Amino acid sequence: MPRTPEQYEQIRKGKKLHICETALELFAQNGYHATPISQIAKEANISKGLIYNYFESKEELLTNIIDNGFNELIDNFDLNKDNILTDEEFEFFLHSMFKILDSQRSFWKLYFSLMLQSSIAQIIEPKVKVWYDMLTSVLEDFFKRRNVKNARTEALTFGAMLDGLSLDYIIYPNMFPVDDIINHLLEKYNIHKKS
Repeated sequence: MPRTPEQYEQIRKGKKLHICETALELFAQNGYHATPISQIAKEANISKGLIYNYFESKEELLTNIIDNGFNELIDNFDLNKDNILTDEEFEFFLHSMFKILDSQRSFWKLYFSLMLQSSIAQIIEPKVKVWYDMLTSVLEDFFKRRNVKNARTEALTFGAMLDGLSLDYIIYPNMFPVDDIINHLLEKYNIHKKS
């Protein structure tokens, strides 16, 4: 039987995901600049030309990987997407963040290494800025509702702290007291633990 358009779309999504996963591992292991498309194709067991059926360039492949990685994190922030972060959503996000860091370790290693390379950071900065602005805005509102003085600064500081915590956890996962850190943050913002 011939395949339906839906089946072709599923096959296409599967191949695209396979290419992204292969490229992610190679970029994380060898570096973005040191990984040619031909190596990604070889590791993915597909032709180099087929990659270009899915992605116009290596840059587009990279931005797709960044999209996929950040979307998982964003999906666990402000669960009902109403731009109002509740105490429960704040706590859920903290727990989810560390689980995502743990399960997507290669992505986050790649992300942090890319952000230190100015030529590559410029490629992904427009995407990251959209998420950063959204997260900061929602956090600023969250802190305003908690009567935190200078909520914007608190939101920016909290975001920078999460970056640092994430980097430490990626580098030293076995030496990092996740539960203690989460409990400290919940206490700091007077959030009564639910889970």
